[in-house]
Amino acid sequence: MRGFHNFYKLGIPPKIVGILSLMEGWEFKACHVVGLYGRYGRKVIIACFVSAVLASVGFPQVFAASDALSSSSMDKAAMFILKDVLEVNLSRYHFDVRYTPIGTYLGLPEESVIYTHESGGEIAEFCFTFTDGKLRSINALVTGGLRPLFFVESELDAAKRFLEKCGAQLGAEHFKLMRSMLDHVKPKENVTLFSGNLKFTAQHGKVRSLDRGVEVILDFTEYRWTYVANGAEAPLKCVAIYFEQGLLGYFIDMWDIYRIGSEKIEISREKAVEIAMEEAQRAYFRVYSGNETWIEVSGFRAIGVNWTSLMFTNHPSSVGARGSDPLTLYPIWRVNVYFDRLYPGNIYGASVAMWADTGELCEIQPLYIMGSLFNNEAVKSEPPQTASTMK
Repeated sequence: MRGFHNFYKLGIPPKIVGILSLMEGWEFKACHVVGLYGRYGRKVIIACFVSAVLASVGFPQVFAASDALSSSSMDKAAMFILKDVLEVNLSRYHFDVRYTPIGTYLGLPEESVIYTHESGGEIAEFCFTFTDGKLRSINALVTGGLRPLFFVESELDAAKRFLEKCGAQLGAEHFKLMRSMLDHVKPKENVTLFSGNLKFTAQHGKVRSLDRGVEVILDFTEYRWTYVANGAEAPLKCVAIYFEQGLLGYFIDMWDIYRIGSEKIEISREKAVEIAMEEAQRAYFRVYSGNETWIEVSGFRAIGVNWTSLMFTNHPSSVGARGSDPLTLYPIWRVNVYFDRLYPGNIYGASVAMWADTGELCEIQPLYIMGSLFNNEAVKSEPPQTASTMK
């Protein structure tokens, strides 16, 4: 992830940095995020992060989807959500409106409309991002003295209202089951529930944040719905509503933008571990040894596994994606194997990935003493093949 060291120096969470690096056009988003972080702090990072990552509810005919949604259609959608869902008094507070240039999200056209209210040096900003003509995310930033104007008494009630009104107005059928699951949740309760292909988690806690350079501790609440099938979770295919100190932080909907290409799990965990151990011992890696020279390291002895994961995913580019479609997700096993000792290049193990529905090996990457190094074009496996794609 070249170019992201400045993010870490700013204290931006690694998860956010990592996911930003997967997005097309991340260089622009990265510069935008760094600039905003310096001005407003962590809260804007959440907003920009969600804007870069998250995804899609289809509008009914009144908000018809198109390759590039008209400004008036985006305005109608945004104003409905501000006024009728978030209950913002638009007649009392003046909002400036601006539009971002049309970009892309994994090949889909994307544009945002941003509503900004400023008063006495404080700011309230709501960003609505539309991808392929559909609402992709809502992100909110409210600073200091303006917070009481947008405060919600109950995050749980606000989430229920959000799903009810948006579901009815936007024709989001998948919101119905999600809304019904909230009837089994108590305020401020941490809980995980399952219903069909839905996994629901309610999480409450405290988070460190910055408000114009001053560190504060804030309460947060997140409600998240994720697609699951046969024991595998699809983190990208999700809906989430996040509140911070009684204020909406973001809403995201990736449910319709991602598809599931296969739910079959033909490879058991035991078989995945067996394959990973064998492939890790057969692998060889080229590592940089200084003075612009590289050496090949091989002959590894795998002695155990310290982590396994089963999830739906795909490579975030059409070039490397299985089926050349990064928006279609498939089940994958990832197994981290550790070796008997530290090898040249500080290699202590290997991360092996294989498709759980076919057993086909799709990636082997070295694990270093300081973490895992991904997207290394020099990484190879035996028999020789490039292990940087997920085909």
